[in-house]
Amino acid sequence: MANDSILARHPPTATQGGGPYFSSLFNAIFIFYDRLRNPIGTRSVKIDKTYKQFSKNTLNHGGLSDLSNQVLYRFYLVDAFKESPGDTIGKRHAIACTDNRRELIFALSELL
Repeated sequence: MANDSILARHPPTATQGGGPYFSSLFNAIFIFYDRLRNPIGTRSVKIDKTYKQFSKNTLNHGGLSDLSNQVLYRFYLVDAFKESPGDTIGKRHAIACTDNRRELIFALSELL
């Protein structure tokens, strides 16, 4: 009698089918595919080192900032800048006159 009242209040549905074997198989497949993903890791870095990396520019570093290097790479001017910086600045000026992106003007000012 007690079992009949439980079934009357909570009848089995189609989504509950499959039994424990189906759910165990599903969990095993999920865990297997979860292990195949690349793990994401981090490492601790001190705050002052991070600040120095993000605020690096010509004045405090002596070299080009990351943004200026990216602009040189974007227009394939890295080797040309190493060989003859003056000619590269002229090319960068011509590009900056036709393109209105701010990082181009910033990189040009840093190259000067």
